[in-house]
Amino acid sequence: MRRHHLLRMLGEAPPPADPRAAAWSRLIAEGREFELVTIREPFVVRPGDQFIGQAVFRTGQFEFEKVEAIASRLAARPIRVLVDVGANIGTVCIPAIRRGLAER
Repeated sequence: MRRHHLLRMLGEAPPPADPRAAAWSRLIAEGREFELVTIREPFVVRPGDQFIGQAVFRTGQFEFEKVEAIASRLAARPIRVLVDVGANIGTVCIPAIRRGLAER
């Protein structure tokens, strides 16, 4: 039995539908290889990436609030050079530069 059916039986409302989740499902069904995401920063994601790519598609970022918290503790001015070891699609470097947390 689906979770939404159980919630209804218990008298609770199911969570509202996420339109970006439906759009993500359509990209996968269409067999799209890449998609440009431009909520805040430009990212190219693969619909086959069910973790980072999907999070970026749905929210526009991937755990960037952690980077912002660390950067605020390191210095009052922008970081001169940010090296993202193990970078995937730029979810750290692209927003850090575009939002003024790092120079390059």
